Amino acid sequence: MTNVTTIIDNSNHCPHINDIIFNKTIRDMPLAKRIKYYGHLCQRNHHMICFMDEVHLCFCDKYRDPDCLVFQRETLTECKTNYCQNNGQCVQNEFNGIWDFSCVCNECIYGSLCHLTASQYTFSFDMIIGQDILANQLLTSQPLVIQVVLSILILMFIIGILSNGVSLIVFKQKQVQTTGCGVYLFYLPIIGQFGLLFLIGRFSYLLKTQISDVNNRSIARWSCVILEYFINICPMCFNWLITCVAIERCVNVIKGISFSKPKSVWWAKRVVLILTIISLISSSYEPFIRQIIDDPRLTNRHTWCVIAFPSRWIEYYRLTMNLINLIIPGLVNFFVTLFILHRTTKMKQVVAKNQDDKGYWTCLKRQLPLYGSPILLIIFSLMRLIFSLTLVCITHQWQKYVFLIAYLISFCPLIMTFPIFVLPAKIYKAEFKSLMQRMKKLF
Repeated sequence: MTNVTTIIDNSNHCPHINDIIFNKTIRDMPLAKRIKYYGHLCQRNHHMICFMDEVHLCFCDKYRDPDCLVFQRETLTECKTNYCQNNGQCVQNEFNGIWDFSCVCNECIYGSLCHLTASQYTFSFDMIIGQDILANQLLTSQPLVIQVVLSILILMFIIGILSNGVSLIVFKQKQVQTTGCGVYLFYLPIIGQFGLLFLIGRFSYLLKTQISDVNNRSIARWSCVILEYFINICPMCFNWLITCVAIERCVNVIKGISFSKPKSVWWAKRVVLILTIISLISSSYEPFIRQIIDDPRLTNRHTWCVIAFPSRWIEYYRLTMNLINLIIPGLVNFFVTLFILHRTTKMKQVVAKNQDDKGYWTCLKRQLPLYGSPILLIIFSLMRLIFSLTLVCITHQWQKYVFLIAYLISFCPLIMTFPIFVLPAKIYKAEFKSLMQRMKKLF
């Protein structure tokens, strides 16, 4: 027999939200809309341990984030219609004659309808910061993280215009396009800038659908499909074109003076076309897995663009394609860069006149600065791979920002065509200087 002694302490009291939310407009909101404001309650009331509403019992964790559970004060039954996504359990109850339901989500699935998840090694703004957006509020009234992300995206787009614009002019010169590398590099800034455009478009779409009412679901769905389709294709094509550049340089090193420039241009034009067609076809599943949902508890129509797989094989196919595009380009770049670095180091050993300069490691150290750009691209690929494979769940507030940083980093190569490909190469840098001199004469 064990005696248990407890003390009733007022500091452990879990107040009802009506006692701690003083804004009547928020108090009168439907539960599904009101719950978005619960995160501010824990942050503003530092000594509060828990609170409750008509359905949930919420605890404030050490990061001052609310962890809400369905609290069965009334009898809960399963919903006749399951409004929850991703195999979430829908439970309903009636409080003071008002019908309501709640979704019990599986691990690593979030949102009031269990509609947000980091599925199949891909991130999205919806999953990371979608729940932070306040409905029917001006942009200036949105949380700081939303305003910061918008500012970063605008900055990335402006930098991209400058970097990709100058790169496009340089790579358009006839002297540059005498080799296959020049052809590949010509299309890189175009794809990169389109990728940034669709990235901003996707974030704007999220803001629009969460802040304002959506009256035309058909337009909302096709906007969702088109944006997701191209935000998937642009980085994919960009990474594979970089891989083509690496392979072209590798072939050049292997063949040496027997390397045929006209033949490399002939092949490059066809590879770009084939690569584009394959990318478009391989991502053709996107229209079939995207759908628009909204919360039936809300009077305002705020839609979410979510993934719903109609069949198992499409899910496995998408997973396979994601892994291929995530791993293969980075691996090819890594091994090709190692091979070229090794081969050029051996060549430098042969032509070195001083015996002290003939050492392999001495020649290698001198070559490394020339390969800063490929190494930087490998680092970006490695970071993207690590983040994608390790970041699965958001259990703490700080993890959300890690997800956000990782997602934005994955788009950084799209704005860096100029520093990565123009500045390190003598021929491209010379073309850039010549371009600047011609512009000075005009002005």
